[in-house]
Amino acid sequence: MSTFFGLDIARKALSVSQKGIEVTGHNIANADTVGYSRQRLTTVSVQPASASGRFVSAGREQAGGGVMILSIDQIRSPFLDRQYRNENMRTSEWSIRSDHLNYVEGLFDELSGTGLSDALNRFAVSMNELSKNPVNKEFRTNLLQTASNLADTFGHFASQLAEKQMEQDGEIVVTAGQINDIADSIVDLNLQIAKYELSGQKANDLRDRRNLMLDNLSSLTAYTLDHTAEGSIQVRIGGELLVDHDTARYLSAPQTVDNPIDGVPASLHALTWEDSGEPVGITGGSLKALIDLRDGDTSARIGMPYLCAPLGQLARGIAESINAVHSTGWTFPADANGNVSNTGNPFFATSDGSSVFTASNFAVDPRIVQDVYQIATSLVEIADGTQSGNNGNVLRMMDLFDRRNIPGIGSYNGFLDSLAGEIAVETAHSKNRLSGQEALLESLGLQRQSISAVSIDEEATQLIRYQHSYAAAARLITAIDEALDILVNKTGIVGR
Repeated sequence: MSTFFGLDIARKALSVSQKGIEVTGHNIANADTVGYSRQRLTTVSVQPASASGRFVSAGREQAGGGVMILSIDQIRSPFLDRQYRNENMRTSEWSIRSDHLNYVEGLFDELSGTGLSDALNRFAVSMNELSKNPVNKEFRTNLLQTASNLADTFGHFASQLAEKQMEQDGEIVVTAGQINDIADSIVDLNLQIAKYELSGQKANDLRDRRNLMLDNLSSLTAYTLDHTAEGSIQVRIGGELLVDHDTARYLSAPQTVDNPIDGVPASLHALTWEDSGEPVGITGGSLKALIDLRDGDTSARIGMPYLCAPLGQLARGIAESINAVHSTGWTFPADANGNVSNTGNPFFATSDGSSVFTASNFAVDPRIVQDVYQIATSLVEIADGTQSGNNGNVLRMMDLFDRRNIPGIGSYNGFLDSLAGEIAVETAHSKNRLSGQEALLESLGLQRQSISAVSIDEEATQLIRYQHSYAAAARLITAIDEALDILVNKTGIVGR
């Protein structure tokens, strides 16, 4: 075998060492790049040259041909990637749910002094004050004010839940747009990867960017992933293709869903496939949490409609029970009502003229608002100044606050406490699930990092190793050069 063959071996060693230094430098440069996976040089030895006849080496054994680069590989674990994305999807879902329910729990905070319980108690106290002096206009005005405050509190709670629902509906539309943007990015990266890898090299950095897109997508929705031999991927949501190699499908959000809170038709946004109009099957991620919170109306799927229903039920129970007693009492004759004592009037009325009370339309009857003497405090008609101090009907209304058999709600405070307790339990459950998911996601993230992340210390060691290898290869060239110098310049025929 020619001495020049040793130079080729040394040349290959220099080239591989130089490439190793470049790969190591690339890793160090991207140590803080989000989504970057460290890369490693994979090398193999070159088999000895084979020949026949007069080209075969005189010896039976032949030296190898040196070293060559097989590939530059990403250090990733597909198994951990799948696990991480599954748990990221669940963590995002519970995070959204916990945040929104935490807001609702704060809204129903009965220790704040601004809740329904406080408004209801002030209403009861003012009614008790009126029972002591039913003729006193100041006490009647105070009862009107606390009743109006109770109605306003119901309306405030209902409007806050409705606003939260509309906020969730808006976030659903925004999230659908984010999914479409990610789909476009994945298609673009599929094309770039396929084009780059036609040369036989791996597009590691492009694959990192695509993997980061897949990580981001996992926080938004559940999906399945298929890889192809060409380096492209297919992404499916609910079994339907979102990305098919070089083609993306898009989610659409037409405003076609009836609002389950107030029944207003086509006031919320659906999620459909833009090309077919078919509904999108969302089974996880922040998108599922938002849809459940916006539309959930059962104890197994608690959302704003489910919370609005008992709020309206309580308002209806209070209004109907108070009205049933108030309408049997007699008002106090005054100038504003023609000095006539009358009966059969309600205390509460709906602000929209509806026959059904809700938290949104709960209001004091306009006749009482105009004249506080329309509050029916007496059990009998008041005429000619007789029975003016009769407080029997006020006492009957006060008894309602202690009753436990009011139709539809049982008791005022008991029903309210039950509602607040259910919200607290569901919020605590969401927080506990989120805490567990965050711990699991952090653990998986650390496992992925231990495999894929760049360690500066490890790269420094690799750099020294390649540096020494490069120096050794250069020394090999020097040794061969010296041998050739002896052969060419110092070897000759000895004279006579």
